[in-house]
Amino acid sequence: MKIVPALLPIGPARPGLALDNVLAIVLHWPAVPGQHAKAIRDYWASPDNAAGASAHCAIDQDGTIVQTVPWYERAYHVGSSQVDPASGRIYTDLARDLFGDWALYPQRTSPNHCTVGIEMCHVDAAGAYTHETVAAAVELCAYLCKQYHLEPGKRIIRHIDVVGWKRCPAWYIDHPAHLDAFRAAVAEAMA
Repeated sequence: MKIVPALLPIGPARPGLALDNVLAIVLHWPAVPGQHAKAIRDYWASPDNAAGASAHCAIDQDGTIVQTVPWYERAYHVGSSQVDPASGRIYTDLARDLFGDWALYPQRTSPNHCTVGIEMCHVDAAGAYTHETVAAAVELCAYLCKQYHLEPGKRIIRHIDVVGWKRCPAWYIDHPAHLDAFRAAVAEAMA
């Protein structure tokens, strides 16, 4: 596993606050075909990132993991103020089941307090990943699942599973069998 440290400075995208717990790994996509991990990191560090968005890392098409926030700190990748269309609440039913208070009281907390976010670079508009990106994500998720005692089949989730309205990551929404295969590969790597 090749991890390149490129930590964001403490500021709007990296508050420097410790995670309260790690209850899940959340997968994302940048929605920009061919975008590289360093470009994502540089955007998160720029003044153009008005929302202060971030994730713990971005995985490039060649499998390089660019770490932007330490695993034990909060990143801003799954907060929301929009209502989930299915539940009529800010976070999905699944998020409330998995995260409890961190998803029950959006006025004072969020799943950002208890999740690790992984941005996976993709090659086309459909969100397809290279073999190298997936292999690196499997290895990283296996490491994190072991570290935080997470069961891959239940605790590796998509952004849409938390907020409901965000079509992220498109590939794993449109190809749920690929998500199942990814989770199975993580479980196999852990064994």
